[in-house]
Amino acid sequence: MSTIGLKTCICYSTPPNALTYCGPDWEDITHYRKSKIIDASLKDHLAKYQTLFSYLSFIAAENGIADQFDQKVVKAYWIGNNLLHKLDPNRFYYHLKDSLSLKKRLSRLELEQLFGKIPKGALPNHSFHVLNVPWRTGHLPIEHTIDTMDQCRISWGKVTKVTKNNIEIVSPRLKYDGVILSLTKPQLYYIENPLLDIDININKGDWASSHWGVFCDKLSIIEVKNLSYYTDLAIKLANEDIRTREHFN
Repeated sequence: MSTIGLKTCICYSTPPNALTYCGPDWEDITHYRKSKIIDASLKDHLAKYQTLFSYLSFIAAENGIADQFDQKVVKAYWIGNNLLHKLDPNRFYYHLKDSLSLKKRLSRLELEQLFGKIPKGALPNHSFHVLNVPWRTGHLPIEHTIDTMDQCRISWGKVTKVTKNNIEIVSPRLKYDGVILSLTKPQLYYIENPLLDIDININKGDWASSHWGVFCDKLSIIEVKNLSYYTDLAIKLANEDIRTREHFN
């Protein structure tokens, strides 16, 4: 069991879970993160996140990795890396159709558009799901809007200031001009500093990731480039059917 992978996964999973958007019993995961308990019970807890665990299981299986929470598998899903390119497109099709049960949740048109993106480079990571699958999991259904997609995608930015409660970063944001989705030029953005991971030393000049406006992890330059690349790819695929989506506001 990869304790590092579990720790990384909890950093990215906690923000939406605390808002009751994804996964069960959000009080429990907050307790895990505060107490820094990394054990089998945490793995069992994270395995209850249907969408997350389904993607992790698919990525791990396609790469011959036994542990779904292997650090590289976790980073492949949340950030993006070379594991995403070692998969069979046909199995990815069935993963979306059966493992995520999208056939029961999306219209025929939405399914056709989604499956048509696989041969065009769609990859099984968080950016693709947020920007291309017009459906959410969790206790509280929320409308799929530009703002929620911008909050839900994993953002990156360069740290300009760190305070007790907030981290100031310069970060590109998602926008919609009525025709296409794109990222803005980097602008000031404030994310919550949860002060839960005291072993993560974040300072001015570092690169940080965030999810639902909360700091997740410190990123390496390679991870910033990967996250930017896979986010751009997901945006490009989303723009192919942007005009048919009435849920963009």
